[in-house]
Amino acid sequence: MALRRLTEDRSTYTTPELVAQLAASYYENTIQHKPDEEKKAFFLDAAKGGLDVHALWASIDYAVSVVGFGRYERDYWPHIQEEARRIWYEMHPEAKKKKNPPQ
Repeated sequence: MALRRLTEDRSTYTTPELVAQLAASYYENTIQHKPDEEKKAFFLDAAKGGLDVHALWASIDYAVSVVGFGRYERDYWPHIQEEARRIWYEMHPEAKKKKNPPQ
C-alpha cells in the first residue's frame, strides 16, 4: 500500500503520486510550460521525501517571484529546486549535520 499522509485540512489523504501530480499541474498553470519527465520525477522524489503539495507550490511561487512571469522555462527551474531543498532542510534540521547531504 502506498504511503498516505494527512493533509493540512485533516479531512483528506494524499499519496506522493498525487502530490507530484498536483505540483506538476500547478507548475504548468503558473509557468505556462508542461513539465518534462525530469521535473515530474523531482516532484515525486520531493513528495516521497516528505514535502507536501503546499511546500512544492511555495517553491514554484518563489521562482516566479524571483524571475517574474513570462520568462524562459529554464530560468525558473534552479529556483524551484533551491527553494524546495531549503524547505526540506528546514523540515529536517538533523540532515544539515551530515557530511554529504543529498543533492
